[in-house]
Amino acid sequence: MSARQFGDGNRAMGSGIRGVDRGEPARNRGRLLSRAGTHSHRTAPSVLPGHSRDSAPAIVRCHHASRIGASGRKSGPAWQHRQIGGCPGRRQSGPVRKRVVLVGAGHAHLHILKNAAALRCIGAEVVIIAQGDFWYSGMATGMLGGLSPPEADRVDIGELAINSGTKLHLGTMIGLDRATREVLLEDGRRIGFDLLSLNLGSAPPPLCGTGHSIYSVKPIRSLVELRNRIEEEWRGADPPVLRIAVVGGGVTGIEIAANLRALSDLHGREMEITIYSRSAPLKHLPRGVAAALMRHLRTMNIEIRWPAAVTLAEENGVFLNDGTREDCDIVVNATGLVPSRIAARLDLPFDADGALIVDRFLTSTGDVSIFAAGDCIAFDGRALPRAGVYAVRQAPILLANLGAELSGKPLIPFVPQKHYLAIVGLGHTSALMLRGRLWFKGPPALWLKRWIDQRFVDSYRLGRTSINSN
Repeated sequence: MSARQFGDGNRAMGSGIRGVDRGEPARNRGRLLSRAGTHSHRTAPSVLPGHSRDSAPAIVRCHHASRIGASGRKSGPAWQHRQIGGCPGRRQSGPVRKRVVLVGAGHAHLHILKNAAALRCIGAEVVIIAQGDFWYSGMATGMLGGLSPPEADRVDIGELAINSGTKLHLGTMIGLDRATREVLLEDGRRIGFDLLSLNLGSAPPPLCGTGHSIYSVKPIRSLVELRNRIEEEWRGADPPVLRIAVVGGGVTGIEIAANLRALSDLHGREMEITIYSRSAPLKHLPRGVAAALMRHLRTMNIEIRWPAAVTLAEENGVFLNDGTREDCDIVVNATGLVPSRIAARLDLPFDADGALIVDRFLTSTGDVSIFAAGDCIAFDGRALPRAGVYAVRQAPILLANLGAELSGKPLIPFVPQKHYLAIVGLGHTSALMLRGRLWFKGPPALWLKRWIDQRFVDSYRLGRTSINSN
């Protein structure tokens, strides 16, 4: 069965859900697909050009064994993708021929950054433009709940760039000049490119209202600020009973609320937590899963109200669609995820949600030299759940296709998996994991989630050094 999408707050955002798929075989296999006018039907290279099989890591290894499809007809050579490594013992000679520019330090670009040596081996200069360090969404709610310190959730992009020989520009993209092949930054800089990859991320649609007491589930730095704000409030001699309004009754909102309760229990402080849901909460989940999560909320003394749409958020309260006003001290926006707003302002095709439309090769349908991955894309004409697992799975394909484009070789398609494991963290003692209609709730699920998340973050830290958590 296909994976359920978590939407209105039920879409799988990274901080609400950690998505992995350990049980499926390699799914990105099948016929090499060409793009009209760009690539012909031909056998893909087993190694990067200019290297022997002994000295160079493979982009793609071709197994010349045909598969038999459901129709009984042979589908062509099966392809298995391998992670590109470095170029041991070789140094690129001569001037740099092409510049590959990565915009955004998300899940997909972390992989390319770590393996940038593979692109430099074939004459590419690799540049990344990022607003700051990478904050891992899979650990974000646990960090909010006090399971780990904020620094455990962060990967130092500067350190990773230096280690991979990549040039880092700290800045914010505000536009794209396709005529001159330049990325426009907020401070006026223009960064030229030959190939461009966009990993722009997503965020909840903004709530109507302003104030220093409104926080969002993305960017993850907002949750760091929320935890700091709460703990600062509790340092006083007479700490207040904080009233928290979580807007959004999907998986993310439930996970945020559960970890806020875990934080208050950790500090021995009182907190009133109310979730406001526009429609029936968790309506896209199997009934048994939704019921288990609702029971968990009741045991944690968390109130959930629906139908209750928040129409305006202020410093000390929220207004609902029935005209009533509810007092609160802090508002958390967990209303689901939409692509970064810049994606729709780049003179590239985008869908109704503002997501960049890409083909099966992760290239823009409006410019074959521009690639994109993660939450900011509409893949092959359809939206994928905005879960980190898709960006992680797209990353090796994106890296391989950047190398193939540089080399004038055929690209390979990304094939999304039908099912993935989602793990919802529910505080310090429990989590719920779900794959299709199979689910389990209890401490082992939390242990598995923490192991997966820590392993992922450590893989991008020099020396794979863990930061101790609580």
